[in-house]
Amino acid sequence: MLEIRKGTAAKNYENTFFREFAENLKNLFDKYSLDGLLIANSECEAEKRLQIDALLITEKAVCIIDFKNFGGKITLPKNAKSEFDFGKWTNEKGEIIKGGSSINPFIQLKNQKDRFIKVVENQILDRLPTSDCFNPYHTVRTVCFQKQIELIGSIPPKEELNFFIIDKSNYLEKIKDIIDITDKEVSLTKESYDVFKDVFRADIFDLSENYGETTDFTTYETALDFENLYPDQKSALQEIESFLKSEDERFFVLQGTSLSGKTHLIPFIQDVAYNNQIPEARLFASSGRVANNLLKNTNLEFESIYSYIYGGSITNSATEEKEESENQDEDKIDLEIVPLKKSDDTEEAIFIVDESHLISDNYHQSIDLRFGSGKLLKDFIEFADLKNSKRKIIFVGDSFQLSIGKKEESALNPEYLTDEYNFEAKAF
Repeated sequence: MLEIRKGTAAKNYENTFFREFAENLKNLFDKYSLDGLLIANSECEAEKRLQIDALLITEKAVCIIDFKNFGGKITLPKNAKSEFDFGKWTNEKGEIIKGGSSINPFIQLKNQKDRFIKVVENQILDRLPTSDCFNPYHTVRTVCFQKQIELIGSIPPKEELNFFIIDKSNYLEKIKDIIDITDKEVSLTKESYDVFKDVFRADIFDLSENYGETTDFTTYETALDFENLYPDQKSALQEIESFLKSEDERFFVLQGTSLSGKTHLIPFIQDVAYNNQIPEARLFASSGRVANNLLKNTNLEFESIYSYIYGGSITNSATEEKEESENQDEDKIDLEIVPLKKSDDTEEAIFIVDESHLISDNYHQSIDLRFGSGKLLKDFIEFADLKNSKRKIIFVGDSFQLSIGKKEESALNPEYLTDEYNFEAKAF
């Protein structure tokens, strides 16, 4: 029997296809008397950056599945490893088939697998029954197109055993082939499935469930029309391309008032980055609420800075506060500190932050909780690790909007960025 679970955090994802996919997969498992667990859009508290469309766990195989809403002829990069890793996937219209914030789905799934391995090693392996075993490095990666495709090009031979491209017409037979193997380092029972369910959390999914009205992102056009941009938008992109090519400049500040079209430029900035051999252009917003609002308005998937850069074992500190009393006693308040993570993004990644007027070095903590140093801008720049990588940050925002803290310490102040963090900043 196939147990199906699905989270509620679906973003750019077609629920109708998942229902069809899950139902067909369940029928396949029933036909061959197979056991398995399918989890879609799970929440992983141990690693919130790990966002998997679907995770399929069976006795002999574990598979990460990413869904793409494209069809027709799909052209892959050349077969050489470096080109396949960082090259563009395109369809007949010339549209880039991105992998989230990565230049292609292969890199996206590689990053997801790396994070998945760490979660399994830290959260799952010690909890498996002694009779079970799982080598997370044997996890299979699969891109599943929601429409029928014709591949032009091929997967490099070294990747053929753990990376697959399937589509609407063949996913059942391909998945059957993937799970119908013998691997001495993968042997999982239903007891192990329970451990995965605890780490990758999602609700039981009812195949007859009716969804409420949601935005149908699949109707959006993904092709970008550079010709119809306004002259100032084209000038901004030219400045950004120059910035991306610079070896010295690490910050770029793109300012504009409300409705000026600055957010509209973000996918164009991503394309400019990809066309300059930058494999990752990740989008950020200050919080989950802002990220969700941007998703609804733009169809762009933004990460919450807080969820992305903070996490891990919470540490405790003690702050001293003097009470106004006759003997001036001091009370110690236990302060929980959520630590800063270490970035595992590619060395050349570009971080694009929208609504950056909400990002500053204003110190903030609640009575008993603090994230990192308490300064969001400082922590974000430290997370990016500009000193030891080639990463760059583009701050997008409106300096006339209500900001948090002093405007002088805002992410939209290029002089402050240069003086405080010792990297050249460019502005438009």
